[in-house]
Amino acid sequence: MHGGKTPKGVDSPHFKTGRYSKYMPSGLLEIHEEMTNDPQLMSLRENIALTDTLLANLLPRLDTGESGKAWEMVKKLTKTAKHAYHAENLANMMQAFDDMEDLANQRILHYETEKEVRQTLDTRRKLVEAENRITLQQENAISIEQLMLFVSQVLGVIQVVVTEEKQRHAIAIELQKLISIPSGHQPPD
Repeated sequence: MHGGKTPKGVDSPHFKTGRYSKYMPSGLLEIHEEMTNDPQLMSLRENIALTDTLLANLLPRLDTGESGKAWEMVKKLTKTAKHAYHAENLANMMQAFDDMEDLANQRILHYETEKEVRQTLDTRRKLVEAENRITLQQENAISIEQLMLFVSQVLGVIQVVVTEEKQRHAIAIELQKLISIPSGHQPPD
């Protein structure tokens, strides 16, 4: 049996929360764990490149025939079918109808491809917007080391400016409380 005595769930060294693991087949779980450990997980650049690749693949599928030309062809084929009907030429009439159906299918494919292109462009726009937000957040974020350096510098200024030891100690305690507040929580009043 695949996996054998490989630890599962909380026994696995890769266990995070187990939120989805009990529902995933083992092969998919392995891929999920690999993706979870991917340092580029939050980057959408590869997704944008893939979307551009799909778009480049879609564009050649658009036919170059203009809509007006297609309608001219339908008109011509309709006349051909009428003439064949009046001449009781069933073969020519069927050929005209087959050609009309082929033309309609080409136009349907064209419009379906246009729809796919619009959807792909919309997906790309959303990915680019998300990537820009992620990049901006990363650029505006400060590291823990930078924060700790700043706090130690603030404490240094306090040491110089505040002469009373009791006040310096109280300020240090309040700063420590601010630093230890979990993200998303408001400090107590």
